[in-house]
Amino acid sequence: MRRYITIDFLRGFGIMCVCFIHLFTDLLDEESLESQLNDYPIILVIILLFIVYFGCWGSMFVMISATGNIFSMQRNLEKGNDWKSVMKRQVLFGFLLLMIALIVEGTLQKYGFLGTLIWGPVDFTRIIWHSYVMSPLMCLSVCMIINGIIYPVLCRNNGHLKFNRNILIFIGLSIIILIATQPIWNSIRSLIPGYPTADYSSNLDPTGNKYISQPLMGWPITKYFEYFIFLIVAGQNTPIFPYLSYAFVGNIIAIVIFKAEKKEQKKTSDLFKSAIIAGFIGVIGILIAIFFMVTQDVGPFDVLIPLDNDYDDITALSNGLYLHWLPWFLMVLAGQIIAITMLFRLLEFRGASNTFAKYSRPFRRFGIPALSIYTFQRFFALIPIGLISLSLGNEFLVGDSDLYDFGTTMFIIAVSFVFIYLILLVWEKTGYFGSLEWAIGTIASILAPKMPKAKSLLILDNDKEEKRPWYTLGMMDADFLLNQIEWIDLLEEKTTKEIFPHDSRLVLKVILPLSLLYPLLCPMICYSLAKKEKGKLGKNRINLRAIQISSFILICQIIFTIGLSIFSLSDLGLNLF
Repeated sequence: MRRYITIDFLRGFGIMCVCFIHLFTDLLDEESLESQLNDYPIILVIILLFIVYFGCWGSMFVMISATGNIFSMQRNLEKGNDWKSVMKRQVLFGFLLLMIALIVEGTLQKYGFLGTLIWGPVDFTRIIWHSYVMSPLMCLSVCMIINGIIYPVLCRNNGHLKFNRNILIFIGLSIIILIATQPIWNSIRSLIPGYPTADYSSNLDPTGNKYISQPLMGWPITKYFEYFIFLIVAGQNTPIFPYLSYAFVGNIIAIVIFKAEKKEQKKTSDLFKSAIIAGFIGVIGILIAIFFMVTQDVGPFDVLIPLDNDYDDITALSNGLYLHWLPWFLMVLAGQIIAITMLFRLLEFRGASNTFAKYSRPFRRFGIPALSIYTFQRFFALIPIGLISLSLGNEFLVGDSDLYDFGTTMFIIAVSFVFIYLILLVWEKTGYFGSLEWAIGTIASILAPKMPKAKSLLILDNDKEEKRPWYTLGMMDADFLLNQIEWIDLLEEKTTKEIFPHDSRLVLKVILPLSLLYPLLCPMICYSLAKKEKGKLGKNRINLRAIQISSFILICQIIFTIGLSIFSLSDLGLNLF
């Protein structure tokens, strides 16, 4: 089995971001924090901004899933498979994932039916109406269906080798999606005032649990279908307008990688171009936000940052009006593009995949049963949160009552992550028996035994003829997936040294912009790369400059961080609200 370490690492990192932001919003007393934010050290404000920023990276699943699916479709086409068969398989799997997403959101999530069995009151109707949540999982499945139609059609008559044409098409489609988003949102809002974030009136929904984007029980079936279409294109919190553009960007990244693969000398200029373009996208987002603040007299947190209980919901920014969602959307998009392209450059294009695999194992461990972790994360964290809550004089089942200050919240989350990690260590010994991945693999193995399963034991044991019990068919070999994968390197290590003789050149190219996006972390990594290369190749002018610049930036950021830990916004006469 051959895989890209970048994709597997980001899958794990993405699900960790999702878990973190969900627990963060469940536990933190936002109102109390925001009322005192001006008096806290500035470093706390910056940490909060980074939490909110990376908490929105659940949408990255849409992008990296598209990238992985394009890799899969491209490989199948290169093997000689017909474009129609590739389309059929991709679309069918997309519909299967869509059905699973509906079950997850309506039944298995904390806010679905299963959660009412624990936190009460029991509500069977949530199986229906609470499935109307446009989560990243739902968005991912719809994008998979759309991509599964578009890309195979483009690949007719060897179209999968027309890299530049396909890139331009997906750039154009991404722009069209962004341009169409606000008019589509406005059109649906004209039909359903307040869509999607408003609540029903008390006479229609006495419980006050439903958003206006979720159907009421007893409606005709046509109304349910109509609301489902509205949900897909404009619902909370990851509608395909605008997030289908994330999938198209993921397609572009995959095509850029394939284009580099096909060249006799595998140059990485297209990756750098993609990262530079992403940087401009982020700057455009900031400039648009500044324009709105100046011309419309709105505060930064009305436009720039969703600093409320809906951190990961851009439809909640100014209730989805006036394009106020666009700056934040562009900034998150830019960060994700830069992360993916630079990781490919640092890993697959340096022959460093196997080395990084050793250090990324904890992240990848979260990524193997990603669907199950996404679904049951709050149930997994129930015991540590409950025990700590009891020790603090609160109830065991605190739910999402927003009880705790920032420090206590961060402590509880840290303990919860350790507990979830321990669950994963035990669970992997059973092949993730009982997980959603196990269920999907088991069903697929029974209904389509010849179809390859990406993580099933069948792919490992396909040379063995003995029959196995049905309940083992969907099990996954975690040790194989963590330690024995054949990681794809687009340049072997010796070739890397021939074509790119100095990692220090890479450091000099990326350290300034990436140090702004990933402070402290980026200069530490850059210093480590340059220092390691000095030990291998000896001291030289470029290497010395890389060490000096990375050291200087790191020291400056440490001093700056210490200063931000001393002063508050009020000390400087500033006010966030």
